[in-house]
Amino acid sequence: MVKKFEKGKYYRYTGKERLLGWNSDGLMDYVLDNKPRKCFKVSFGTDATFLENDDNMWTWNNGFDLWEECFINTDWKKEFQR
Repeated sequence: MVKKFEKGKYYRYTGKERLLGWNSDGLMDYVLDNKPRKCFKVSFGTDATFLENDDNMWTWNNGFDLWEECFINTDWKKEFQR
C-alpha cells in the first residue's frame, strides 16, 4: 500500500472498477488497465498527475489503498504490452 504519491516514482492501480467520487465522465478510468505509470505532479500526497494522462490533477482518495509502488526496469513497456 502507498502512503503518498511522490513525483518521479512509478505506481500501479490494482483495483478492477471505478469508485465513487471518481470523475463522472470516466476520465480517471485509464488506470483500470493496472499498468505502471510515472507520477508527474503531486499535491497533498493523494492528488496526482501521471505522464500517460493529460495534465489533469486527480484526487485518488477513494481507492488510495489499492495503489502500489512499482519498481520497473527499462523494458517495462514491452512487458506490459504483451
